[in-house]
Amino acid sequence: VSRETSRHGMFDLVSTVAVGEPVTMAGDVEIVLKSGGRFASTVKREDSPPSRLGSSLQLEERVEGKFGCYTVYRRGV
Repeated sequence: VSRETSRHGMFDLVSTVAVGEPVTMAGDVEIVLKSGGRFASTVKREDSPPSRLGSSLQLEERVEGKFGCYTVYRRGV
């Protein structure tokens, strides 16, 4: 999706589950998110998520869930 320029800055939310490390996906996610858009992803419980991803994603929340740990980043904050 990030390669399709018509999709750039189009999404309020991008969510991933068990597809890779959020750090490696940050660049592609940033491209398609609107300013203020969110990126939600799963991480290992034992990992401490970085406070920033890519050039514009800031950690907003870490949530412990029944099946894992979830992080939510916001673009441009």
